[in-house]
Amino acid sequence: MSQRDLLLRELRAEVAEGHPLAGVKVEVIGRSEARDDVLVLAGDGRWAVVHLTWKRRPERPPWPLARFYGSVPAVERALADD
Repeated sequence: MSQRDLLLRELRAEVAEGHPLAGVKVEVIGRSEARDDVLVLAGDGRWAVVHLTWKRRPERPPWPLARFYGSVPAVERALADD
């Protein structure tokens, strides 16, 4: 199983009903090992940086924390500011 598959599995395990990504098809694009953040592209065209908790179970929203962006340049600007 690839690292992307493992990250997607964890994301799906953590996202519960009521979370903005619940029921949304997502693709894992990348990961920051320093912050346990993953960059995902949602099926509706939004980009999100999601902070995983690694509890391997559904979390209570707003966890896992997700910040949404409308474009790659917006993601790049936000990550540069962090």
